[in-house]
Amino acid sequence: MFASSSQPINAKDASRTLPVTHNSKQNGTPQTGKLVISPQFDDAYSFAEGLAAIKIGSKWGYIDKTNKKVIRPQFEYATSFSQGLALVGIGNKSGYIDKTGKFVIQPKFDVAGSFSQGLATASLGGKSGYIDKTGKFVIQPKFDVAGSFSEGLAAVSIGGKIGYIDKTGKFVIQPKFNHAQSFSGGQAKVGADGKLSCIDKTGKFIQPQFGECGLTFSEGLAVVNRTEEPALCSMRGQCNVGYIDKTGKMVIEPKFSLASNFSEGLAVVSTFGGHDPGLGVVFGNRGYIDKTGKVIIPAEFEDASSFSEGLAAVKTGGKWGYISR
Repeated sequence: MFASSSQPINAKDASRTLPVTHNSKQNGTPQTGKLVISPQFDDAYSFAEGLAAIKIGSKWGYIDKTNKKVIRPQFEYATSFSQGLALVGIGNKSGYIDKTGKFVIQPKFDVAGSFSQGLATASLGGKSGYIDKTGKFVIQPKFDVAGSFSEGLAAVSIGGKIGYIDKTGKFVIQPKFNHAQSFSGGQAKVGADGKLSCIDKTGKFIQPQFGECGLTFSEGLAVVNRTEEPALCSMRGQCNVGYIDKTGKMVIEPKFSLASNFSEGLAVVSTFGGHDPGLGVVFGNRGYIDKTGKVIIPAEFEDASSFSEGLAAVKTGGKWGYISR
């Protein structure tokens, strides 16, 4: 019902199609791209607030940057720390732990989300609302679906339609859409009657800046999709993705099929790798580029995350480890 502009895609390894054979160190150091925590995890997330969620077998725990297991793997699922707390699952319930692994909010929710702007989504009995960091509902669970707050507003579904509420739970934009994204840069993409549109924070329909609604600029650049036939991108993965600056100038040509926002000066990119009968769209190996489009870390990873706190989670040989910035 809700949509994200950066859904993760798990894809089988394909040919290394980025045109690079050696690291360029102009925007790196001799340590850039070096494995500092060897690939050993079944899944792994980026570091946040000094810790990273990792999966060993069927359980999730947390490590620090020395690879010490600070919180032993014991959870059915885990998320990155945000505002001092991390959402974890134990049994069939969700709760929140601190950095010692102690439950600050007991696992009592059917579904929950990470904290954003002081509030987190939480569901009980099939309805969703918002809790504060004590676990108290400050917006009662009355919505069918609830999204995280972004720029002071959150998309919620009630009666089969989506609108936007503020932090008091009041509808600022009435529920009338079938599709909605979170606000970014004062804009959000919404859909109704089979048509996608762009709105501002009053709900007024607007013409999106630079031709795309809700662009997220990170470190001065934003990912844009210049695919002429949208179905080729959304259904087949054959995208033409590049980067623009805040004037709208294309600074990195749209030649990638997969691209992340810039973080710590680098962005993850990949090219189209074809199709697999069992997996569908297959992307090529992931590598990292700088803000000029130059490849800094070669495309040699099956999957990769953005750099955070000097490290990035990467997958190679079927296991996850961490490389240095």
